Amino acid sequence: MTPTDLRIGNYVYYEHTTHIISGIMGNNIYSWWVKDGEPVIEYEAKDVSGTQVENPYMDVISQYEPIPLTEEWLLKFGGTYKSYGYGDNEWKSWNINGFPFRQNGNGITFTLGDNDIDYVHELQNLFYVLKKELKLK
Repeated sequence: MTPTDLRIGNYVYYEHTTHIISGIMGNNIYSWWVKDGEPVIEYEAKDVSGTQVENPYMDVISQYEPIPLTEEWLLKFGGTYKSYGYGDNEWKSWNINGFPFRQNGNGITFTLGDNDIDYVHELQNLFYVLKKELKLK
């Protein structure tokens, strides 16, 4: 991932937990830990007047990892599916906000032109451009 691959609101892994990006500055990413679908805002820092302020996690982008697109994430975004075939030939056809996805033994991939979308942040960015922000359900 590079900073240009990401935007505020993207979900990523940081230290083996799900985080939501709250800021990007150069190669630094600011994020909040996500628990039960909501960011956990921590108040550990204090400003010069002694008032507690929000303290997001911050690290270089290389410490963050993309989240693979899985059934669990498609369901979290309100996806629905139908199963087809049987045995080794079974696959699922998914739908999120009217867009089709296909799942087979190799995982879930959405193809747009010559581009495959394999990660949660890529799916979020696609829906953002289409003005259909994905929200966790």
